[in-house]
Amino acid sequence: AGSTMAGQAPLGLTAAQQQQQQTTMASVWRSLAAGEHGTPGSCDAAPLAPADVGGGTPGVAPRTHSVLSRMSANRRSAARSVAGGVAASTGSTTIVHMTPVLDEEPYMTLAGHTEDVLDLSWSRGHLLLSASVDTTVKLWHVNPLQQGQAVPPVASFQHPDFVTSVRFHPGQTGVFASGCFDGRLRLWDAAEECVLASSPVQQDSVTTVAFSHDAQRIIVGTLKGMCRFYRHSLAP
Repeated sequence: AGSTMAGQAPLGLTAAQQQQQQTTMASVWRSLAAGEHGTPGSCDAAPLAPADVGGGTPGVAPRTHSVLSRMSANRRSAARSVAGGVAASTGSTTIVHMTPVLDEEPYMTLAGHTEDVLDLSWSRGHLLLSASVDTTVKLWHVNPLQQGQAVPPVASFQHPDFVTSVRFHPGQTGVFASGCFDGRLRLWDAAEECVLASSPVQQDSVTTVAFSHDAQRIIVGTLKGMCRFYRHSLAP
């Protein structure tokens, strides 16, 4: 799979803004090439090793059910605490000062995809990945100080079908995994813009991907209701 650099600033930017954007993009690539959290492997695509294929057993173990119930109760309690605001009593009347949970309007918009955006993934810094029906993953450098400015993508990674899911490697900012509806899981080197490894999901399509907490495995959710586990050889 190939990829395309988004090297030109959009129309409407001044010469100074274009220069600032080019400087930012150069800084991002230097950071990725240096490997902020480790050094990526070779760009010779290699197959990933499936560790397990699970369809699951009907029912939920009692202990698991108990843990999930506590987690749900904690989330509801936190939501009530945030949404409830602060109550002040004035005689027989209680006035509730509501605390806003979300802004009513976005403070920044990134425009670059031509079809639906299906998934997003943040790095530990200011990098964002977006996956789309337009068959691309786009890499963005998001600076909170650039509110209201046109921000082009740093790079675009082409896929053969629409991209359903994308995730940054937890320990290596320059590496990410993508799931595509062509039925393949791919590991990418963002700085080199190449596929490090890929593996077919036999007779199925990828709907979501995730790294394990130790970053040593990749879990793939599929259209047929399966969770498939794959090992990889990258450093955690």
